[in-house]
Amino acid sequence: MSADFKKLLSKQAGEIKRPPVQPAGTWFGNITQYKFQESRWDKKDSPGEKEAQVSFVIKTSEAGPDVDSEAASPFIGRSVSQEFSIEDGQEWPLRMFLEGLGLDVQGKTLDVLIPEVVNAQVQYVIEHTPNKNDPEVVYANVRQVRARAND
Repeated sequence: MSADFKKLLSKQAGEIKRPPVQPAGTWFGNITQYKFQESRWDKKDSPGEKEAQVSFVIKTSEAGPDVDSEAASPFIGRSVSQEFSIEDGQEWPLRMFLEGLGLDVQGKTLDVLIPEVVNAQVQYVIEHTPNKNDPEVVYANVRQVRARAND
């Protein structure tokens, strides 16, 4: 089945609405993959250079009790991501994340440990941040990614 580009491109651009923002609160999911990438922003001390990082993709499986279940429904099955720096001197948060998932980091390199995170059950928090220039625009930020607590 191929995409019907003629139909897709005939949509009136002025009728396209901003998608809903994932509700703030606690969410649960599984890490489905990781990828190595450069950050979207330049390094503060080296304009034009990007920071090396690993991005973990989390497929959302359910919302926590602090999130309205009806508002949460469209976001189940969607993915969010969490990035960690792998630059020299900035790897500490990644180490804490790996240890928090129960991995023994002693004597192992990041290239061995990072793949072990795939399929880990995690919980995370969505925090809302309004756009400085347009407070009606709200960004959903992923924070506090950690191993899923035992219920």
